Amino acid sequence: MSNGEQFREAMRRMASTVCLVTAIDAAGRPVGLASTSVVSLSLAPPTLLTCVNRTSSAWPVLAEAALFGVNLLRRDQVDAVRPFMTGQGRLTRFQDERWSLEDGAPLLRGAQAAVLCCATERLAHTTHTILVGEARLIWTADEIEPLLYLDGAFVGEPLLPVPGAA
Repeated sequence: MSNGEQFREAMRRMASTVCLVTAIDAAGRPVGLASTSVVSLSLAPPTLLTCVNRTSSAWPVLAEAALFGVNLLRRDQVDAVRPFMTGQGRLTRFQDERWSLEDGAPLLRGAQAAVLCCATERLAHTTHTILVGEARLIWTADEIEPLLYLDGAFVGEPLLPVPGAA
């Protein structure tokens, strides 16, 4: 097994929240991609980063967009991510009435959380670009029930409490 294959196998063991990273192109059309490569970076100012493969169909828009959205999905929102998993879903990705397009990037109403970001930095690294954004608008759900991705599959069961955690 090559080093790259071993690395892929190692990363499949890391559970990640499923996110939809979104933007609006110059013609006013929404674009987006599914991502598990989103992480908080700073609280002052509130900043996150996401890693985007430059072969993604959404990359040309994200490369230029001043604003982008990061939508963290709830475990019951597998239906929202499915159109982002194939090129055939492009035409139906944003037809759901839950999408809000008024804030400068598509935000999914009812998501676990949605963050509208102002792009502040783009750092190229091999096949990907690290997209850094400062939060401008934040929506959060009352309950914490993220849709997780682990070992190539969605994890939909309730999370088990950590023994001894408060």
